[in-house]
Parts: sequence; C-alpha cells; structure tokens
Amino acid sequence: MFRAGDLLAEYKKARFQLILIVRIIGMGAELDQLGSNKIERKCEALKKVLLDDKKTLKIFSAAIDIFKKSGVDQTKSRYKAESDTEMLIKAATEFAQKNPKFV
Repeated sequence: MFRAGDLLAEYKKARFQLILIVRIIGMGAELDQLGSNKIERKCEALKKVLLDDKKTLKIFSAAIDIFKKSGVDQTKSRYKAESDTEMLIKAATEFAQKNPKFV
C-alpha cells in the first residue's frame, strides 16, 4: 500500500504500530487464548477484511487517523517506547468501542 501510493510514505516508519491498531480495530484489544475457536473466528473475519483491497485501505486509513490523534510524537524516527504503545492501544481501543461495526 505504501508502494502503490495508497498510504503516505511518511507513515512507513510506524507500520508496525499501524498493524497493531488494525488488529485492535478488527479483533479487539483483548486477545483470546491462542488456538481457541473464538480467536480462530476473529482471525478469519480480519483475514476477509484484509483480502478486500477497499476494506483494507479503509481500515489502514482509520489506523493512520488514530495514530495521528493518539498523542504520539509524529516527529520521531522510531516508536519503541512502551508509553507510545500504550497511548496507541488506548486510542485504538476507544475507537473500536465507539465503532464496533467498523469493519
């Protein structure tokens, strides 16, 4: 999506944080036990979203908006601090709770 120009290259440095936000939007902040039927269903639902280009662009665009509004310093070259991750999780969780049918 970065190479195709769908997402601005300036967010490439935060790609792992964006993936975290997408996972929270698509599956919720709390993970079920790995290997459980519940997490399998959630993974399949997220996989269907990610296989659809329009839905993928929609969810990643929302993740970028959440990232921008989260309060994380946008000028950093890397996002390794635990406090940054906590701010992103909080912002993504709030978005997911307000928009449960987003995906």
